[in-house]
Amino acid sequence: MRCLDGFARVALPALALGILVAPAIPADAASPAACGPGDVPETGLQGQVPRAVQLAGFEGFRCGLELVGQNTVNDRGGNHQLAAMGDCAYYTTTALAGANPAYPDTGMAVIDVSDPTAPELVDVLRSPGTLDTLEALHAYNGIITASTDNVMDVYEAKEDCREPVLRATFQLPVVSHGFRLSDDGRTAYALGHGTANAGEVARYLSVIDLSDPSEPELILEYAEHGGHDMDLSPDGNRAYIAGEGGLIILDTSDIQARRPEPEIRVIHHLTWPAGSSITSHTAKWVQRDGRTYILASNEAFKTTCDGRPQAKHIDITDETNPVIVADYGLEVNDPELCNEHELNQDGLSYNVHYVGVDDKYDTELVFWNWFASGVRVFDFRDPTQPREIAYYNPPVKLDTAQKGGLFGEELLFVDVTTPNMWFQPETGHLWFGSASNGFQVLAFTPEARAANDLRPPTGAAGGPEPDATPHPPAAPAPEIGPGLPATGPGFPVGIAAAALLGGALVLGRRRTV
Repeated sequence: MRCLDGFARVALPALALGILVAPAIPADAASPAACGPGDVPETGLQGQVPRAVQLAGFEGFRCGLELVGQNTVNDRGGNHQLAAMGDCAYYTTTALAGANPAYPDTGMAVIDVSDPTAPELVDVLRSPGTLDTLEALHAYNGIITASTDNVMDVYEAKEDCREPVLRATFQLPVVSHGFRLSDDGRTAYALGHGTANAGEVARYLSVIDLSDPSEPELILEYAEHGGHDMDLSPDGNRAYIAGEGGLIILDTSDIQARRPEPEIRVIHHLTWPAGSSITSHTAKWVQRDGRTYILASNEAFKTTCDGRPQAKHIDITDETNPVIVADYGLEVNDPELCNEHELNQDGLSYNVHYVGVDDKYDTELVFWNWFASGVRVFDFRDPTQPREIAYYNPPVKLDTAQKGGLFGEELLFVDVTTPNMWFQPETGHLWFGSASNGFQVLAFTPEARAANDLRPPTGAAGGPEPDATPHPPAAPAPEIGPGLPATGPGFPVGIAAAALLGGALVLGRRRTV
């Protein structure tokens, strides 16, 4: 297998009256992932499914990851968003992936994953909020919320994750696109692009009290900022919205404390060039070595060879001055290679969407789903130098009952990975899904574990939901300043100091991931 190196960008500040652009940095020769004897490596560029491979019947690519178990949800197709809690996964459908609300298996699939080698479909729940959730699904602390348009269903599953009980159906003042529950399960944030009814004042964010899941109460409507996705700090005092061409950091402490007449205050609004991207899409809060980061991405569809940045690591340790410390894509996102290999003729969306991590309090691994490029795993131990260590791109599946929507043509040749992904530290498994193949469980191969010195599984399954394991507070973060040391090629001390002192950010090109 020939070496495949992706492309990345490092952050630089924009001067008050101009933009400072980094010089190009030469590529290194390292392969992004070392494949083992049982793997099926990619045959083209990093992330590519060449047209000839599609036409021959794509059988999938894998490197460092192997399939442990799968449930296709009765081959329904149209799968789009995934939540997880305890031993259970919850998988919903959307019309954008071809799902029809009238089809009997459309809705929220409840999957028992207590045996990861044979995930069992327990039920498909078809309440109003589950029939076309798009991306508005989340589960934490025994609560599951799913929303279709401006209708939110609240389920409780504190006794048995396999038997969610519908507690309420609540009408939101916003057409929700994304959803986030606070870690304590008391508060739901419904994130949207605009209004529920034409002619009304825009309501981008609605906050709902779920202290009593059977009686949801609207706390606040916030019209200032919206977007596709968001995350919250573990204490609930900060919200991070991916939208409006960047990242918006909000103070939500009034809401978390249930103060009378609460307000949301803007702490910082960071923007970046989006190219042909629809918008920034994803925000996820993580910590590493005493510093706090947001993992962010831009969303787009189809291949346009414009070189738009895809994934970002944003240091928010100083939340008033966030700094992009890594900005990277796959080889298919490199404009020179894209044009040279005419990737637009592949007819596929080589673009990043959602992100998962192995441990949000001590992140070593980052999992991105990259639409037609499958699941991509990056080493986060040096957040300024992400390195791909594994990937898994599922095969095409043509026998689904539903197919069409936004990815209809692509699903004739490949599968598309879209939802949130959930790592299970107890077993070392990654739960993910794709539009046609449904729910899937992955494990690192022994060769990948050894080659990358990965953390071993922590023990038996059935622990707390992914990402929510309580940890002690992080050690005090070091001060950001000119003396911060660089940690790898492509981010020398002079550039690091300039980036940390600057307010706005632009990007210089290099190949390293």
